Amino acid sequence: MPPDEHTQVEQFGITASYRALRTGVRQYYRDHYPLSESAG
Repeated sequence: MPPDEHTQVEQFGITASYRALRTGVRQYYRDHYPLSESAG
C-alpha cells in the first residue's frame, strides 16, 4: 500500500470499482512476481 493512502482504506471508504482494481493489482503481482520461500 502506498504511504499516502489512508490506513483504514481496507475496511471502508472506497468504491467497489476501486476495491476491484486493488484486488486485481495484488493478484497480478502474486501471479507474476511470487515471493521467494524466505520472503514468504
